[in-house]
Amino acid sequence: NQSCLVEWTGADPSEDMLAFAVDKVKAPRWVNCPAEDLPLSSEHFDYIYSSFAYHHFEDRGRAFDEMVRVLKPDGTIKLHNICPEYMRDCAVYRYFETTREIDKGRHPSMHRLIDDFKRRGFEVDARLSIVYSKKLKHEYIEGAERRDNSMLAILDDDLYDDGLQRLYDLEDPEVVDETAFLTVKAKRNQDI
Repeated sequence: NQSCLVEWTGADPSEDMLAFAVDKVKAPRWVNCPAEDLPLSSEHFDYIYSSFAYHHFEDRGRAFDEMVRVLKPDGTIKLHNICPEYMRDCAVYRYFETTREIDKGRHPSMHRLIDDFKRRGFEVDARLSIVYSKKLKHEYIEGAERRDNSMLAILDDDLYDDGLQRLYDLEDPEVVDETAFLTVKAKRNQDI
């Protein structure tokens, strides 16, 4: 049995989020920086994983370029995010006006994301899964009242209040939701 040494590094531009992360997981090296400007060595990492962060990058092209720069020549990038273009019955979109339009601007289409990787010389495996769920009305309202979902956090206060009122007025005891999850695994194409 050979043991495998794994070096973990986490990055986030928010000091508050890093403090939260350190409290949860102490093992990684944490770096306070944006994805567009990684103070990390070139061709250093075997694997880069980004989960529910892509829509927060200010300059997606530059963030991609930085990931490519720090990735080893035979490395892999895995990106996990929601895919609003396939979320036809998302509860947030249904009850909170303009969230669908906002998310369409924040999240690229699946094909655009795949093309971004391919242009940078990656072979891409993309998988889309659509998950349907139900929550009791009061549980869904509790989550919406916390406003810790980025779709609600950036919403205008009046539109947010209107959406909450629509939820309060809902007669059905359950809220049905739909979320489309996109997972893109990109490996460098050695033939390019």
